[in-house]
Amino acid sequence: MTTTSSSSAGSTTFFKNLSIGAASGCIAACTIFPLDLLKTKIQSSSGQQSIPQIIRDTIRPDNGGLRALYRGLAPNLVGIMPEKAIKLAANDFFRSFYSSKFVGNTVKQQGQQIQQLPLWIEVLSGGSAGACQVVATTPMELLKINAQMAGKNHSTIAFIKQVGLTGMYKGLTATLMRDVPFSMIYFSMYARVKNYYRAQSQREYLPLPKVLLSSIIAGTFAAALATPMDVIKTRLQYAGSSGTQGMTYIQAAKYCYTNKLLWKGTLPRVLIISPLFGITLLCYEGFQKLLGITTV
Repeated sequence: MTTTSSSSAGSTTFFKNLSIGAASGCIAACTIFPLDLLKTKIQSSSGQQSIPQIIRDTIRPDNGGLRALYRGLAPNLVGIMPEKAIKLAANDFFRSFYSSKFVGNTVKQQGQQIQQLPLWIEVLSGGSAGACQVVATTPMELLKINAQMAGKNHSTIAFIKQVGLTGMYKGLTATLMRDVPFSMIYFSMYARVKNYYRAQSQREYLPLPKVLLSSIIAGTFAAALATPMDVIKTRLQYAGSSGTQGMTYIQAAKYCYTNKLLWKGTLPRVLIISPLFGITLLCYEGFQKLLGITTV
């Protein structure tokens, strides 16, 4: 195969991965969005309300009832589709790119030959993907957070006009500080857990239930460890957040540390991120199998 045809095949695979990544993210986001909304409200609250109180206030009849649990879904879907497309396709791209530059280790586990990339390549690939995705993640989460925290009369269009194009990237640094380490932890752990289960099953392709479990395990650890950065980002991006308005990232980090806010919302975040990525990767790898796409 010539270099040109090889490059063309690689480009085709990348764009296919972008498409199925977008579809997978959309399916997962619709499934767990109410939990994400509650997580945002918990992290942005003053700390005086209990979780049951926050839930009751959210679904008050005068606030829209149960429909309020999906407030901010539309801008979230508009953003999450390119975000998940970039994140997943970029991770596969960088794994292939870095492995082509540096030979991976073929390790033998329980009698089966399994391609195991060096850990540093898996970490670097995940971090690279996390850095790429913020171009979509930052404006998407800014819109989502402010829509989730607003009342039923909130207008996304009016908010965009108010903040302008540059304002849509408020919290860019904070998003990078969260998404890069999260992706480094998540994708490297996901690959290792998958290879462990693949060796046990003695099959080239891991059954989809084990894909789901691998993603949930990796998502649990990554989400928990990245919670402090997520709290800082949420408070910087929410226009009505008390105590951190107008602060730099360092100032907001100090404020959250001093007021013992860094681990606020850890459990809801884990309960959101784990199934979100579990469902996303379940759909993503399922679509890849249907389309005959192979990855490193």
